[in-house]
Amino acid sequence: MGPGLRSLHRRCPAPRIHVRAAYAKTYVAYAGPTEGTLDLEVATTYFRIDGPRLWLELSVNASVVIANDTHFHTIFRDKAEDYGASL
Repeated sequence: MGPGLRSLHRRCPAPRIHVRAAYAKTYVAYAGPTEGTLDLEVATTYFRIDGPRLWLELSVNASVVIANDTHFHTIFRDKAEDYGASL
């Protein structure tokens, strides 16, 4: 860790405390193949991490344009700081 990061680390300890407190309210969801290892090339595989502030989602879909191929849809949201926080 460089000197600038060390200084920032000493001045900003509070965010780390909030992150640790959020673990108990954070959930992981998975839908897809359950045999063998995780394969992100299999269409219909879905993965989500949803916490008090974070929403991260990955969905693997069958390609419409290229036969026998997949493509990905992703979402990342900071629920406290993005456009939807005021809703």
